[in-house]
Amino acid sequence: MSNGLLNVGLDNMISTDEVVALARPDSLPIKQLVGAAEENNRLIDLTRGRKRRSVIVTKSGYVVLSPLRTPTLAERYTNSE
Repeated sequence: MSNGLLNVGLDNMISTDEVVALARPDSLPIKQLVGAAEENNRLIDLTRGRKRRSVIVTKSGYVVLSPLRTPTLAERYTNSE
């Protein structure tokens, strides 16, 4: 990997090395994952009150909520490598 940063929206960045998965937030398994992360204090909400449009799962077990659509994040991730 490139050791770069991924802009996940609203001037927030995460390391591209940490990204395991980019997912839409509307499926039941992802909703359950977000709920479990919140219960275990492993949820990072970067939406600033906006609608969550993507969920990012990291190697370290954190779940990050982003206001950007999943295809947008995927494109940014691909371009950051």
